[in-house]
Amino acid sequence: MSIQAKIKSAILDTSGAEATNNWHQLLDLQTKMFLPYEVSFYLNSNIWKKAKSILDVGCGNGSYVSRISKFFPEKSYTAIDVSSELISIAKNELSASNIRFQQDALETFSEHKSFDVVIMRLVVQHLKDFPSILQQVSYLLKPGGTLLIIEPDLKKFQNWPSTPKFDNLKQHVEIYNTKMETNRCHLPILGEIAKKTQNWSVAEDKVKISPFTGPFIASNLLHLYQLWIDILEQSQILPIHFDAVRDELIDWGKQPSAYSQIGIRFLHLKFNDENQ
Repeated sequence: MSIQAKIKSAILDTSGAEATNNWHQLLDLQTKMFLPYEVSFYLNSNIWKKAKSILDVGCGNGSYVSRISKFFPEKSYTAIDVSSELISIAKNELSASNIRFQQDALETFSEHKSFDVVIMRLVVQHLKDFPSILQQVSYLLKPGGTLLIIEPDLKKFQNWPSTPKFDNLKQHVEIYNTKMETNRCHLPILGEIAKKTQNWSVAEDKVKISPFTGPFIASNLLHLYQLWIDILEQSQILPIHFDAVRDELIDWGKQPSAYSQIGIRFLHLKFNDENQ
């Protein structure tokens, strides 16, 4: 059974115009809001500086890899995603000489030992069986290549004043992912799992805090939260009164003393191929 087939996640469904549009907007906002912290990481990573060929797995609409390629145009980029709708957007709107977009999944993509770095940004959390992901990635990496995982550090998330209805929504998301046995349940220990997997080691493990101060009305942050709520509601997987959560966030967002922070974790894993 393929990695993607191991979890039928309604959250990731991009079929239909509304779902495609919600994901398109969400991915654009995620890129816009967190890119400065990610570029800072890249500029201070010797592993990234030396890399020439990059594979972005789960590239979505391509907004992230397109922006990164402008900061590092000397590298070549291949970007894949299982969503035909989002890949179509990427191909139509973000064509570039150093980026190749392709509809494909990690387990069926077959360019053996072709990449210095494989990026999985906000993707691993949605899949199951992290050791199987490592096995698939090891097939694609050049000798000494690395896997860069970018995921939220859930323990670093904070809203102040508190938003209990939004917190309850997040708790239900965690319960759902525990039931589905996704990697989101294991985000804090991905490095430990990798070190116990043959030929893998941790090269870098860093967390950056992205802070925001209110008021948040008409802000990118509030829009980001609202889009996430829309996607969850559309997935029909949670027993939540979503309008109550939206109302709470709007009231919270009006407060000039409102504060929110999101932790971003950069986990760089090296594959030490014994057959090098």
